[in-house]
Amino acid sequence: MCQLRALEDVSTAEWDTILSVNLRGTFLVMRQAMPHLKASGQGRIVNVASDAGKRGFPLLGAYCASKFAVVGLTQAVAAEVAASGVRVNAVCPATIAETSMGRTVIAQKIELGYGVDAAEVVARGAASFPLQRVGTVADAVDAILFLISEGSSWITGESINVDGGSLAG
Repeated sequence: MCQLRALEDVSTAEWDTILSVNLRGTFLVMRQAMPHLKASGQGRIVNVASDAGKRGFPLLGAYCASKFAVVGLTQAVAAEVAASGVRVNAVCPATIAETSMGRTVIAQKIELGYGVDAAEVVARGAASFPLQRVGTVADAVDAILFLISEGSSWITGESINVDGGSLAG
């Protein structure tokens, strides 16, 4: 859920919905899974945050707040359950054009004049990343697979950027 909108135009109901979907949903899933993950002694949780959980973006105040909260919740729960053998991490992808949310963001950017069509918005987005391309679902999935693998056995409480270097500069 991501609506480009100035803070003063965000209704309380919209704010509550964004926080409910992104933060409360994450909390509810982790809470239900945790007894089983602890019992296994080797549970893995990978939350989906966003690059907007690491950097504030204009017109995305509610979304950024919800995703920053997911990053904080990930860190807190990781510290809480580490002794039980459960690792908790997050991935923070930038906008991925091929998802329904990515297509929604592209449409909103066209409405705001960031480009005349989806191809132009995607090309401008790609040019803004140091790696000069937009991300894919496979990029995010690969990061998730790494975080549940034994190759990441000494990683917990981290939020891995999957953003083509965007947050690096």
